[in-house]
Amino acid sequence: MIKMHVYEPIRILCKKYPVTAYCLITFLITWGLKYVYALVKVGNNLPYFNFSLIAQYGPSLSAVFLIAITEGREGLHRTVQSMFNWRVGTWWILMALAFEPVMFLTITILYWFWHGGFPATDSFTIVSGILSFSGIFLIGLIRWGLAEEIGWRGWMFPKLQDSISPFKATMILAFVTTLWHVHPNSLSEIASIKEGTYLLGYFPEVVERLIITIPITLLITFIYNNTKGSLLLMMIFHSASNTSYFWIDETFGIVKSDFFRTSFLLALIVLAIVFSILVINQKNKLLTTVRR
Repeated sequence: MIKMHVYEPIRILCKKYPVTAYCLITFLITWGLKYVYALVKVGNNLPYFNFSLIAQYGPSLSAVFLIAITEGREGLHRTVQSMFNWRVGTWWILMALAFEPVMFLTITILYWFWHGGFPATDSFTIVSGILSFSGIFLIGLIRWGLAEEIGWRGWMFPKLQDSISPFKATMILAFVTTLWHVHPNSLSEIASIKEGTYLLGYFPEVVERLIITIPITLLITFIYNNTKGSLLLMMIFHSASNTSYFWIDETFGIVKSDFFRTSFLLALIVLAIVFSILVINQKNKLLTTVRR
């Protein structure tokens, strides 16, 4: 008689419903730890620890767990290889590294032409900002890239693409990542219409995030499917994206201006149109992605 390991039913369920299992575990880790951290901050005689530091790694932690129990060492080894896969072509590396920094810098230059200057900056701030960009980017590879991309693009997206088109998979992923980024303590406010933080206009928080996430996720899908699922490029793109936005904010102080937010919205519309067409045309996904 064959003995069944204790975790075998869990493994079977995770293999049968990989996306559902992933979403449940990811949200449980991230939102659960953020709730615990909220309790720690308000007292309740709990020992202090910044649980949000672990919570932000929810997407990748859950993916590592699922890969380990469903694919074993081979799956973990393949994932690590993808995290160091830089043999994808110079063009794609440059695109992942520079696309959003160039986009934000273009908006910044247009702001300068339009207004003839910036709210608060000087030559020293610009020079020191350039030096700090590299440091923030390197930290971001761990803080943002490693924390999320093993999950979003290392597990969830390939599983979605196994059964549906790249475009549909991208839409689902964009929706899930949007919800994941909404803070649990803001759940009562996500439907409240208020002035946007990133876009000019008044939106519920979840709508504003979705407007931003869909075009960027389409762009990432285009890069991912053309580099055979290189997680390294996904981590680079993620870090460069966040770093460039924070750097522009710190150095030039324009990201809260109406000009920047309007320009960003227009850029997102263009990205959505262009990369929707490109991703919809990625029909031969089985030859370009790493199947699991």
